Amino acid sequence: MKIFILFVFFSFLFSFSASALSNRYNQFLVALDSSDFKESASILENWGDNSDKDPYFYFANFIFGLKKYKNNAILIEGLETMAPGMQSQLMYPRINSHKSIIFDLDSFPETRVQFTDAFYYDQRNLKSYILHLQEGIDKFPNFIKMRFMLMRYYENESDYESYIEQFKDFLVIYKDKNIKLVPCCERMVVDTKNHVFSILQNNFVRMSRDINSIYKKLFLHQYVNLLINYFPKKAEPFSNKGGLLARSLDDKKALKYFLKAYKRNKSDSIVLFNIAATYSNLKKFKKSLRFYKKALIHAHDNNEKIEIQNNIDVLTNYLNTKD
Repeated sequence: MKIFILFVFFSFLFSFSASALSNRYNQFLVALDSSDFKESASILENWGDNSDKDPYFYFANFIFGLKKYKNNAILIEGLETMAPGMQSQLMYPRINSHKSIIFDLDSFPETRVQFTDAFYYDQRNLKSYILHLQEGIDKFPNFIKMRFMLMRYYENESDYESYIEQFKDFLVIYKDKNIKLVPCCERMVVDTKNHVFSILQNNFVRMSRDINSIYKKLFLHQYVNLLINYFPKKAEPFSNKGGLLARSLDDKKALKYFLKAYKRNKSDSIVLFNIAATYSNLKKFKKSLRFYKKALIHAHDNNEKIEIQNNIDVLTNYLNTKD
């Protein structure tokens, strides 16, 4: 049976309140949106004598670098036929600014080549912008938009080690310094803990939609372990961990984490469904049926109720035949 993981859509880039932003920043955004790099650069150069005291300046400068040094590319994937009905990946090059990719098709007569639109950042030119943004992050740790922008960059580059370093630094600042956070540039956050957790949880959900490599999988395990350590009373991190283990077909370990999530929230229909499905995978059908019934009680919508009821009917019929 399949494991359900609740996907909550989350927009990484926060919306800005135009009335709260400086005219300078608004002018910069207008120029950059029209790809007027000369005007954008001029605005940055003339930001003012106190630019080093303005978090918007650091943020704007990094956005400028990202857009200026983002290049379109073609991603080339070659698949070689190994046997009838079977294919294995021949090569999947990581696009960057230092390598050219050349296929000698005569050397691969059985190869099907796939071309995909992609992009890459000119990392050599972008390095100074990253260092400048890091300076801004260190100066304004409560301006979390800068931190998450840098983390998103590392995610896009599959630089998971740097991402985790940033994530750890953020969690230490969040927990130990107990600062008020500025998420959207125009207001302070009253409920800091829940606000931060919501961002981090939704980021995990977004990133876990596509686990395309062993490195991404290991990264997500690191990420969710940190969530567990810093938010031990929340059910979601334990459910996340169970979901990752279930994808690896490790049902026994997955069940342990699903049950830990259940201990923290006994009315989450997704957690209840995952426990039921995992019990079913482990051939513990009576326990599975019991948790499907719990999930049905807490189901959010009619589609979910239908899915759960179908599983209840199948298990009930099976157990009746065994009796």
